[in-house]
Formats: sequence, C-alpha cells, structure tokens
Amino acid sequence: MRDLASREDGTATTEWALLLPVLLLLVMLTVQYGLLFHAGQVADAAADEGLESAQAERGSAAAGRAAAQRFADGDQVLERPQVTADRGAAAVTVTVTGQVPSLIPGMDRMAVSRTASGPTEQFRPAP
Repeated sequence: MRDLASREDGTATTEWALLLPVLLLLVMLTVQYGLLFHAGQVADAAADEGLESAQAERGSAAAGRAAAQRFADGDQVLERPQVTADRGAAAVTVTVTGQVPSLIPGMDRMAVSRTASGPTEQFRPAP
C-alpha cells in the first residue's frame, strides 16, 4: 500500500503545472475579446459623433473628422485612431479605424473599423 502512495506523490502538482497555463490562456482570451468589443463600441460611438457634426446644415467633413477624432482620442483602448469623413450634397460618411492592444504574447494587434453614414441635413422652405 505504501508503494502505491509513494508513486502518486506529486501528481497533483504536475496536473496543476499542466492545467494552469491553459486556464490563464482562456482568461486572457476572454479579456482580449472584451477589449476588442469595447474598442469596437468606442469606434462606433466616435463615428456617430462625427456623423452628427458633419451632417448638420452648416456642418462640414472637417468638423465631423474633428469631433470623431476628439471622441476616439478620449479612450485608451482604441489605439492610433484614424478618422475619415466625406460629406456630399445628399449624404455623409464617417469612418473610424484603430487598433486594439494585444494581451497575448505573439498575437498581433487587431484592427477595428466602424462606419456611420446618414443624410445631409438641408433646410427646405415650406411650399
């Protein structure tokens, strides 16, 4: 009986040594997904903010770019945000792109891009 017990000494430590890296990787993947989701929400909100500024009757593409850039720069999760805005006679489009930092060694940064578009506001006098 003592021989059997001595052969099993240290098995729990070995099991934990093999299992712990897998558990840590799963936790880090979960947090990484959370960062990706949050950065997407920030990019979406920044694009909406830029759209509101650009589509106003006296708005411009430059005003939309500036508003979206200010919003995107206010959050640290969306790294290197870049904003493009296009205002035509009938429609406005604002796109915000950026990168999400990687928590997992060897994993590249992930790109996030969101676009908001809508009609240009126009004053139309009553007939």
